[in-house]
Amino acid sequence: MTVAWVDGEPVGQAQVDTQLQRLYRGRGGPGLPGPDTSEGRQLRRWVIQVLTVVSVLEHEAKRRGLTVSTPTPEIDPAELGGIAAAALAKSPYAAAVFAAVVDAVTVTDADVAGCHAANPELVAEEIRLVRHTRAGRPVNGGRPYRMRRSDLFGELVFAAAVGDVVGDERDTLEVLGLAESTVPDIAATLLSAARARAFARWLGLQLRDRVVLAPGSEHPADPAQPDHTHRH
Repeated sequence: MTVAWVDGEPVGQAQVDTQLQRLYRGRGGPGLPGPDTSEGRQLRRWVIQVLTVVSVLEHEAKRRGLTVSTPTPEIDPAELGGIAAAALAKSPYAAAVFAAVVDAVTVTDADVAGCHAANPELVAEEIRLVRHTRAGRPVNGGRPYRMRRSDLFGELVFAAAVGDVVGDERDTLEVLGLAESTVPDIAATLLSAARARAFARWLGLQLRDRVVLAPGSEHPADPAQPDHTHRH
């Protein structure tokens, strides 16, 4: 029995049964719905969708002449959806196909500047290195530690020069360094999100154009199938 076709080649029911058996025999198996329930049929549809995406990735890898690769690309599942994320984690071709699909995706300086303008809190946060003494005893074993402007005595520390000692009668802080800062890597964050969105768009087109689902293999969220429970 065939549950779907990818580029005209079948995805068989046997593959689905094997994956379901693994799930039911796994650690979370006792908590899964029975196969003859509405929820169990939805689980079967979910497995079919995952295997279909895995098949699409394999076909695309062969089409592009790509080989098995690791590791799986690190993408926030929220950017792709659970089915695609599960398929990426399962497919040995995921990293190679992902890299090929998103190779041309870039982030410009204007994108980074726009993000900074829209999120002014994402700026470099200066750090001061201090040595702290309390009531004559070293804090943190006398080892230097990092201090932010928002910390207690932070304003005093940030107004001081290297070598200055600030504080009060109980707490004194020797300023050891002034130059360190932490800067959020906005460009890397934007690029990762842009690549994930580009891949999601690409994958959606592949599923539309290259996949044919057999009756009963519809997406779990398809409102046309009888086990879909979300109604408006």
